[in-house]
Amino acid sequence: VTARRAAGLVLAAALLLLAPPARAQTDALSDVGQRTFAQVAGCAAGADHLLVAIVVDESSSLRQTDPGNRRVGAITTAVNALAGLPGAAAGKLDVEATLATFGSTYTQLVPWGGVEGAHADALTGAARTQLPGRDRADETDYRVALRGAQQSLQQRQAALGGTSCPVLLWFTDGELDVGAGTQAAAAELCDPQGLVDGLRGAHIPVIAVALFTDAGAGAVPPAAREQLRAIAEGTGDGTRCGAQPVPADAAPGAYLRADRPADLRRLFAGVAALLEGGRAAARTTCPGDACPGGALPVPLDRGVAGFRAVLETSAPPRLIAPDAGRHDLGAGSSTVLGAAVLVTTAEGLTTVSVTYPAGPPRSGVWTLETDGPAAVDVYYFWGVALGAAAPDGIVVGQPSRLEVTARFPDGTPVDPAAYQSLHLSLRAGGADVPLGTLAGGTASGEVTLPPGGPAAVPLSALATATSAPSGIALGPAAASATVTAALPPAFPRLDTPRLTFPTLSDTTAATGTLLLTGSDRGPTRACYAPGPLTGPAMAGRVAVTSDQRCLDLPAGAARAWDFHLRTGAPADGRVEGTLPLTLTAADGQATTTVAVPVTAGLVRPVNEPLRWGLTAALVLLALAVPCVIGWAGNAAVGRFAVGPRTRVASVPVVLTPGGPRRADDAPALFTADDFRYLPEPAPRRVTRLDAAGLRFSRTLPLVPFAEPAAWVRSASGKLVASTDPRQPWLDGRRARASFGLGSALYVALEPGAGEVRGRLVCVAEDSAGLGDLVEAGLAEVARSGAVWDEIHRRVTALCPAEPAVVAAGAGRAATGRGAAAAGRDAAGRDAAGRDAAGRDAGGRDADPQYRPLWDDADEPGGADAAPWDDGGQRWDEDSPWGGDAGPHRPDDHHHGHPPARDDDAPPSVFR
Repeated sequence: VTARRAAGLVLAAALLLLAPPARAQTDALSDVGQRTFAQVAGCAAGADHLLVAIVVDESSSLRQTDPGNRRVGAITTAVNALAGLPGAAAGKLDVEATLATFGSTYTQLVPWGGVEGAHADALTGAARTQLPGRDRADETDYRVALRGAQQSLQQRQAALGGTSCPVLLWFTDGELDVGAGTQAAAAELCDPQGLVDGLRGAHIPVIAVALFTDAGAGAVPPAAREQLRAIAEGTGDGTRCGAQPVPADAAPGAYLRADRPADLRRLFAGVAALLEGGRAAARTTCPGDACPGGALPVPLDRGVAGFRAVLETSAPPRLIAPDAGRHDLGAGSSTVLGAAVLVTTAEGLTTVSVTYPAGPPRSGVWTLETDGPAAVDVYYFWGVALGAAAPDGIVVGQPSRLEVTARFPDGTPVDPAAYQSLHLSLRAGGADVPLGTLAGGTASGEVTLPPGGPAAVPLSALATATSAPSGIALGPAAASATVTAALPPAFPRLDTPRLTFPTLSDTTAATGTLLLTGSDRGPTRACYAPGPLTGPAMAGRVAVTSDQRCLDLPAGAARAWDFHLRTGAPADGRVEGTLPLTLTAADGQATTTVAVPVTAGLVRPVNEPLRWGLTAALVLLALAVPCVIGWAGNAAVGRFAVGPRTRVASVPVVLTPGGPRRADDAPALFTADDFRYLPEPAPRRVTRLDAAGLRFSRTLPLVPFAEPAAWVRSASGKLVASTDPRQPWLDGRRARASFGLGSALYVALEPGAGEVRGRLVCVAEDSAGLGDLVEAGLAEVARSGAVWDEIHRRVTALCPAEPAVVAAGAGRAATGRGAAAAGRDAAGRDAAGRDAAGRDAGGRDADPQYRPLWDDADEPGGADAAPWDDGGQRWDEDSPWGGDAGPHRPDDHHHGHPPARDDDAPPSVFR
């Protein structure tokens, strides 16, 4: 390496360390988030199981924010990264994961299982095949995500046994949105001891990964972003969530944000590095100022265990070791200068890990080379294991020694001289404990627990450092423990320093037990008093009671003391508080008080029948509202507009295939003298209208988004047709009309031998003078040439020999006489074998579309009844025949309206 290149790499290394912390998000990982990942890493270092619930948003906003389904690659990246955690823990850690989605409900796609082999394939397969189609949910209900994940994690913990570290890895692209209930949902989440506090108290850290865009479709306002941060970490800018401050023994969370879907894979790969105890150092673009010529220097100082680089590049990178050795990087593991090098690649994303597995790390500068553009995130690993303990216990009222230990995994103590700075902190029961200098990997402090203090003292230690000479920020490393506060030997001993009740799942009562042992010096006694308890607002009043106010303990005897927790109602969240115990010594005189912590989880399972019932009711309501609006709109729109300027013309015509011609001596088909005013004194909109022997009416569709229909019938039973192109002819009984009356002409016909006579009717508004009315009528006649031919053909085919109008009560006689006059045989059939109804000898319609006006023999109304009137009740509200909805009189059958498709009882609206 030339001197100039060496100088360039030194400058680039300085720029790398001075760059802002790595993030694919606008918001850097906060101090709370860093502590969260440190606590998870510390927990996993000594646990049997790491349980990760991966919960992914399925709301419809994903179609705008992530149209390319980049979240699929991010989830597969997370699964692959989790698969590497057991190796990082030397195979001592069992890592399991589940995959679920949430919107308005929580849906588990893949159950619990290890992140290797077939189950890993099931997780990544479900991500690839199912997640792209899961973007249709109408709601983004954070509650169902948190509640479902908590129940799933706790059930898996109980099933596995041993020690477990649960983690919720939660991805969303939108703000909390449950419609009108959003504000109530936010309160249910964030009220003290509510749903979020329930997860914190259950030691389930929430790692919220948000795809939040600033503008365009799916943009999330700043207040909503801060709300999600507060749900994860406790506080956001101008908002908070849950009890404040977050209790020392509760699990905080972390908030990470991506601006673009393309950043998601690197972000999720970084989450795995953070879970292993890494700390984000820098995000770099190669080539660039910190990466000259595509060479990115990564310094490792003596007190740094290693680093991980996550590269998004199309070309495989190369690694240059501190001894200038060049190594092409392919997927797999190797050892270089005593450091373990692990490389993974997947679809353009390469992860390079360089770590020293044992002993104090060695210093040197490693370099990553890329041949093409690359985005690189670097994470540093300190590799320090922290511990917190009280070697001699904590005795109430006496000074007690506390220790914090800091060692590398092989037991090598951390040397403060290897760092520019090294900071250790310890809290006992929420109070800071001063510590001495770290020597031999141990720093000590002292605490005195006063009488009346907690029976169980939580300890939490934290360590951060800055390396030398490069100034690499390391940590935090975290450790926690709980120490039982001991009493002088004359007092009884608390064998269970915490009163923990089983989770109240959709119930309001539970029983917990304290175990006590009497003093060897004689009989002792313990009495309880009500203490302060807090729970979620939905739980109502919370109380802890016992059937025994006091418990007598013989010398050296062990006793169980049952307590009962009751709440006012089922809720989601957590009950916390203390139970004061007054303990009497063996001499019967001395007494002391201890506060026993009380905890209980509350879970309110979803009432599935109720939920589906409410969902169905809301769906029906959502359908009913537009239906009612549609029906009301049709009722308002489907009306005929008439007024003082409405004119009617009815002229005698002979209908020919070429159209109607005037049957009298008038000079034109329509003249100005033919139009008369309709007797309407004022403008109005009506549902029925009689004009020139025609009756106009309407039918309203049962389907609310269909159009209402206007119809015209003859008041005297004549054949009716119109020039309306939608349905000018309906077997002669009625024809389509127009609510705008002037847009069609109507004919009432009397077919006879050799010609078809009738009257041509025009109803229109005189808005521009009679001349315009006449011209419009003549234009409509000319425009409807094909319609006239069709009407003439149908009328002549229907009744070619005589008029179709038959007096009521004379149906059979008229039919017989017509048959004889038309050359029919004795059976009333013509030369083609058809009867007057157009049926052949087998009773089949010669042309099913065209029928005679009625067929007395087939109708239930009797010989004197028109076939469409059986004397029954009519249901059409708009029928213009008679003002009474009840049965019609037998003597007015001849006033009945012709049958039509809407004359029967109305069909069901659910058809």
